[in-house]
Amino acid sequence: MAVDQLFIVIGTAQESRTKENPLTAEERQDLIDKALKAEKISHYQLYALKDIHDDQKYVQYVEKHLPPFDVVFTGDNKLNRKLFLTAGYKVVTSPRLGGWMATEVRKRIRGKEGYAVFVPAKVKETLETEKLIKIIKET
Repeated sequence: MAVDQLFIVIGTAQESRTKENPLTAEERQDLIDKALKAEKISHYQLYALKDIHDDQKYVQYVEKHLPPFDVVFTGDNKLNRKLFLTAGYKVVTSPRLGGWMATEVRKRIRGKEGYAVFVPAKVKETLETEKLIKIIKET
């Protein structure tokens, strides 16, 4: 499905340097931005949102922090799908890119296993040149 403008939400923006979120929201934004630009994708905006831990207010929270939108793309997050469908949005479930999960990538980096096949080339390059691999291994 094509859209004129894609709004990408980076969740759990308040956490960094933890096992589940070793990178800051800004570092995650930078990785996404570089990967999309390398693919010549330009019609997007990135938004880092903190968790609010209130399912009843979540859709309103997202609406408050993003420009108006009419379709929501989600991975396998059934809760997000349900919340946005209930609020009247069209929801498209997207398959995982290459079948990878960030959890698996972090596990492979920490275990010195090969992770490069799970990430775009620009992400691998950025992780290595900006010493983000070291941060992930140390968390």
